[in-house]
Amino acid sequence: RHKNTLALCIVVAMAFRQVNKSLRELRLHMCQQSPASKGAREFVEKHFAELKKAHPTLPVLVREAGGAEPVVWARFERGRESQATLSNLSVDQVADKIKQLVA
Repeated sequence: RHKNTLALCIVVAMAFRQVNKSLRELRLHMCQQSPASKGAREFVEKHFAELKKAHPTLPVLVREAGGAEPVVWARFERGRESQATLSNLSVDQVADKIKQLVA
């Protein structure tokens, strides 16, 4: 399990170095307790620091609210936004979904 966690950290760090240059903000919404938000919470716990290290000037907002559906929004230049639901995804699937969104 430790090897898998280390490998995922490396993959996540590499993926976040290659974000779309027009990305202006990343927002994650989730519930503090809901099982549907577990993967999103784990992603923040395990990978937030790597993301901020790779992009220290990129605003990354994490909002927790009771009963909130886990969703990630990416805001790009000229106000264009894209979103993806993270409901019932594993931490690996959350990382993949965010990577696809910001590529």
